[in-house]
Amino acid sequence: MGSACCKVGRVIDKYSLGSNVVGGNLNEYLVSRWRGTGEYPETGHRPLTDWFNESLLKAVYLQHGRIPTEARIESEYEALSGEEEDKRTELLEDLRTDGIDGERLVEDFISPSTLYRHLQNCLEETKQSAADTPDENSDWERQKVSYAREVSQENAEEALRSLTNKDRITNGIDAELNVRVVLSCPDCPTRVRFETALERGYVCRDHLGGPAEDGTTDDATHTTSSVNRPSSETP
Repeated sequence: MGSACCKVGRVIDKYSLGSNVVGGNLNEYLVSRWRGTGEYPETGHRPLTDWFNESLLKAVYLQHGRIPTEARIESEYEALSGEEEDKRTELLEDLRTDGIDGERLVEDFISPSTLYRHLQNCLEETKQSAADTPDENSDWERQKVSYAREVSQENAEEALRSLTNKDRITNGIDAELNVRVVLSCPDCPTRVRFETALERGYVCRDHLGGPAEDGTTDDATHTTSSVNRPSSETP
């Protein structure tokens, strides 16, 4: 398989990023850090994505004679990838004086979802899921759902930006976009947010089970509860 399998591979080739790691194989390095093999601790998609983009930034700075100190790379990557438009615009102007096309550089930054697809689809790599080794003290499930929301939010924002540019949704990019994970009871109108269900320990007390209000679990308690309580619960 060639390295230019997706955006990650194309960026690696375009900027010769393999030279940044021992052995010259950036894909192997990414997999080792992702899975936590060899001398590397296991690294999540988001910090690994930040490392990749900062490595890209460093490579471009070196090519154009811009001193790539660690502090500079971190702060300027944050400015380029953050939401503070004033800082971003000022930095883009500064990069232009060094002959760097900052806007094109930002376009070559990858997202966590892009890196994840590269690892799983292009490199066909997997790692043991936390579900296979349950730990009552861990909170990986909440983190997993949070990550899924972030990816969905990111994809929705990208689509909304495109629709705005196509004039299909006027000023759509200025609208507030909220992605939520909502759990529904299959037998009644009850709908609750994931966070609410996790905190109280159930989705619908009547149909999917859950702690009874008076501490008992007999059928009479459930019947009375169903009559006295509205069928739809507020998230």
